[in-house]
Order: sequence, then structure tokens, then C-alpha cells
Amino acid sequence: MTIEPKANRPANAALWAIIGVVVGMVAGSAVSGFANKAMDDRACRDWKMTPVIVFVKDIKEGSQVTADDLALRNVPDVFVTRSVVTPAETNLVVGKRILVPVLAGDLAYFAQFDPLPQ
Repeated sequence: MTIEPKANRPANAALWAIIGVVVGMVAGSAVSGFANKAMDDRACRDWKMTPVIVFVKDIKEGSQVTADDLALRNVPDVFVTRSVVTPAETNLVVGKRILVPVLAGDLAYFAQFDPLPQ
């Protein structure tokens, strides 16, 4: 059995204190994450999902939109207005030129499309 000199003991105590603080922070973050997830789940539980049209890839301004550029995605109805393209309205935008650049995942809005016939 080796007995450490008294000079090393405070350094070891400080190291253990630091380890304790780090472990406490990690545990606190985990508990907080689980609590936030539970609150998010409760907040979203009553949302009604509505199908809308989104872009599946980035599209440059002036490009003609094809059916392959669009996809269906369900979003909470609180985010859907009359300006969002719905599945029943897809035929109104296919073949139209896009007026602004869009990114993959963006909702399709009628204002993004050239209103003139192509």
C-alpha cells in the first residue's frame, strides 16, 4: 500500500470536483432534453396535419418547375394559408417558371411562380 504525500491530495480533490461538475452538467442536460421533448410532444399532440406541396431540390430563379421537382409533405395546419400550394392545386404550378430561388424542403407558395401562361 502506497500512501500519497499530502501535497498531491488537494490536486486529486480538485480533479474529482471537476469530474463531478462535468458529470452533473451532462446529467442535467440529459434530463432537460427529455423534459423538453415531453413538452414538445404535448404541445404538438393536438395539431392537425395538412398535406402541402414542397420542393424536393434547390431550384434557381427562372427555371421551369416539373412534377419531379415537387413532393407532398404533411405540416401542421396552423402553418398553412391559402397561398400555400396543396396537392389538389399542383397542376396549377407544374410547368410554370419559378420567380425566386427556392431550397429543397421549402413550402411551395403561389407567389413564387410566374402567373403568366407558359
